Amino acid sequence: MDKELAKFDKMSKDVLVDKILEMQDTLAALTLRVDSVKSENHTLREENGVLREYVDNLMAKVGTMSSLGTAPPSAVKVPPSTKRDSQAAAVHGRRATSGESTHAVRVNDHIGELATSYDS
Repeated sequence: MDKELAKFDKMSKDVLVDKILEMQDTLAALTLRVDSVKSENHTLREENGVLREYVDNLMAKVGTMSSLGTAPPSAVKVPPSTKRDSQAAAVHGRRATSGESTHAVRVNDHIGELATSYDS
């Protein structure tokens, strides 16, 4: 530490002031970055909570389906394919069929919508 102090003793006052100002600017930038990361972390934790609740609700619904997987599949009537369904299928690299439809659930603005496709 004495060597570091000796290094500063040899610098002129103007150089020392410039170094101090540079370090203050660096500290201010790092402080802003830490605050930004804290805010982003908080947002992600809230979104994880929303997703956890969404998955828990889905699992609870599946748990109440007592005959799940014990009977042959039944015919499901879904509305005809829409332009939105075709766009969703295109995003996933496939073509929408005439009996295919999607059901979208809006989670929040940052995550957007979660969609499940239904095939008839």
